[in-house]
Amino acid sequence: MKKPSDFLLIERINQCPKLASLKSINDTLKDLLDSEDSFVSQIAEVIRLDPSLTTRVLDLVNSIFFGSKDSARISGVEEASIFLGLNRIRDLTAATPVIEEIFKLGKKSSSFPWVDFWKHSIGTAILTREILSFAEEEFEHEADYVAGLLHNLGILILAITFPDHFSEVYKKEYKSYLELLETEKERIGWDHAKIGAYYLWNHHISEEVVDSIHWHNQPSEAKASPKLA
Repeated sequence: MKKPSDFLLIERINQCPKLASLKSINDTLKDLLDSEDSFVSQIAEVIRLDPSLTTRVLDLVNSIFFGSKDSARISGVEEASIFLGLNRIRDLTAATPVIEEIFKLGKKSSSFPWVDFWKHSIGTAILTREILSFAEEEFEHEADYVAGLLHNLGILILAITFPDHFSEVYKKEYKSYLELLETEKERIGWDHAKIGAYYLWNHHISEEVVDSIHWHNQPSEAKASPKLA
């Protein structure tokens, strides 16, 4: 299969649907979360206005605290908010609209492993924030969580823009992640990290997030945010 030119790569990525929610967070909920005077009941009331966020809050608190014991499951948003705490609610607020739009993009590729992608993305976002908190590193505008959540977005963009190349590259098993990256470069011209970084740069996402995603497999090469990478 012929490797696409840089011009064709850029053209296809530019034509890929935009994620409108990348730059938006529910302002009302964010203000409540940032306020020291907020009550859990107020926060729960705002969460109830967003069915998707409500579902994620309930799913998360039940999976973390109660496992599969159906008899003990929590069904109320206010009680769930107490268990999760404001920091975890803030993370979900930032992530939910982005996840749902990525899910819509994923449907455009019948061969894309959406469930595995979603689990890995969420897990990486949570771990990124936890690791950086232990290192006492802080980033503005949810940059740490967003970078973790979107670090492999380029794989999805590749599946949408060049489905045949995606299938050819990802049907094989690789001895190492670096071998996968080299195969992507050989068959496509760019690896998925560069594809994701360019796509997000097109969204005017902050330089530190774009840079960390571009170099998350080679953090020593990152210039704007090596610690985040």
